[in-house]
Amino acid sequence: MPTKYNDWRFSSDYVSERAQEHSKEGKWDSNTLQYDHMIPKTEYIRKICEDAAKNGTITTDYIFDILMRNLWVTTIHDDENKLLGKLGLRNKMPKDWDGANIFARYEKAGIELMEHDKGYIYVV
Repeated sequence: MPTKYNDWRFSSDYVSERAQEHSKEGKWDSNTLQYDHMIPKTEYIRKICEDAAKNGTITTDYIFDILMRNLWVTTIHDDENKLLGKLGLRNKMPKDWDGANIFARYEKAGIELMEHDKGYIYVV
């Protein structure tokens, strides 16, 4: 990535429209845009892998599968992050989560995400 965009917020898989507009306009700092694990990693990656390690069932394939299913990130605006918090979804999946829909928290909050098209980063 060009030095100007060498920041974790530009590497996310998905982005909200509001966050992308701020990014394109260069209006970002750690107080404006948030890099968010779409499926909270503590509960759905670390804890699951630690439990498997404790009971002796962990394998490289198991870890790979967990990461492929649960390691997705998005960039959202700070106001959207606060909304997730107000709804009790900042670090939790919805109670009715099906275990597969990576967008579930954002859908509950009415936050629309799109694939993070990084083409604007490489415009000279």
